[in-house]
Amino acid sequence: MDIVLWIPWLSRRIENCLGGGIEALLFPGQTAGSIILYSTKYGGVLLTGDSASGTSADQSKAGLERLIRPPIDTSVDDAELRRQWLAFDRPVATVLPYHGTGYVDRSAADLASIMRPLVGSEPTHWDDFQD
Repeated sequence: MDIVLWIPWLSRRIENCLGGGIEALLFPGQTAGSIILYSTKYGGVLLTGDSASGTSADQSKAGLERLIRPPIDTSVDDAELRRQWLAFDRPVATVLPYHGTGYVDRSAADLASIMRPLVGSEPTHWDDFQD
């Protein structure tokens, strides 16, 4: 199935399974067919899949709060992924990445700061996970 046709089909299936309110959004960059899942419930809930990574448990304990793009050598098009994050403008209070620490019921200002590295001009490298 063509990816453009697949996204609305997936959104309908997710809504049917989870009672509605969740939307699958095409979010290419990490892979050509990457998606994120978004809900307007609870101030906005975003499941980023591999399009963002949170901090490690040790980094979180040390007070580091950020979301970063996956390392450039694991993405098919880091520039496209950055464009996707630059264009993302939905309200969010909770962000749950597939890897790393998630952020739940946070203020818009907190999440703007936490998500800022997603739109940075420099790509992410494996060393960035060690900070």
